[in-house]
Amino acid sequence: MPLSNSLEPLRLTVTETEITGESPDGASRPLFAAGRDESGKEHRIVLKLRGPQVNDGRPWAQCSARELIGSILARALGLRVPDYAIATVSPPLVAALNRSHWGHRLAANIGPNFASVFLEAAFDGGIARVPQSEWASTINFDALVWNADRMGGNSNTLMVGDLLFLIDHGMIVPSWTFGAFKVSPTSVWSAPEIRLHVARQYLSSDLPPFEVGPKWCTVVDRVLLGAIAAVIPPEWSDDNDRAEWLPFLEGRCAITEATASRLAELIP
Repeated sequence: MPLSNSLEPLRLTVTETEITGESPDGASRPLFAAGRDESGKEHRIVLKLRGPQVNDGRPWAQCSARELIGSILARALGLRVPDYAIATVSPPLVAALNRSHWGHRLAANIGPNFASVFLEAAFDGGIARVPQSEWASTINFDALVWNADRMGGNSNTLMVGDLLFLIDHGMIVPSWTFGAFKVSPTSVWSAPEIRLHVARQYLSSDLPPFEVGPKWCTVVDRVLLGAIAAVIPPEWSDDNDRAEWLPFLEGRCAITEATASRLAELIP
């Protein structure tokens, strides 16, 4: 069964009309670019190349898969994320921009790359206004997908008005070795992950319920995960990688109550 229309990623072709530079934030040095969808509409995008030429030990193509997986799961569970896309870098684009500052980076990444649609008027701040219920859902979601990258000094969030958007999911499901660290489907967050998470400073001892866990067991089933696997380009995730992330996410329903208990224990 395919993804529903609300969860399906945009399919874009990166255009040369508006590549304006590199983001100063993020290890992958995303590009500010534009992509045209199948109807001809152009979108301003943040383009994360699957091979960013950053040698820090991360399998960056797998991080592209995680970006898409995390975005789809967050939206399916009722959390707010920017529109996400599979953005194709074409040989004609590379030829047109081969003399530009970022031409060599594009040339090394012909084919599918992850992108998110640029949020107009977004800013990295104002998160103290976010309701506690949203922070509870955010930390609950991150604990289940094992996203330990949304920390106090690196919130990986954006605000548009009073609305909180979650971004940057490339570090979820750390089945690859990064600092010789792996987790199992039954692993539950411990004190370091919880105490460093950005949400902790905005949650009081009078905690709202952690509602993502019960939703997870209803929403994140084998059908949804199979549909997600079907849209991930093979350049991002091969059979060996799918054998890591699929069982991990399938097994997370079993620890939703233990996760909520651990969060309630360690957040105050």
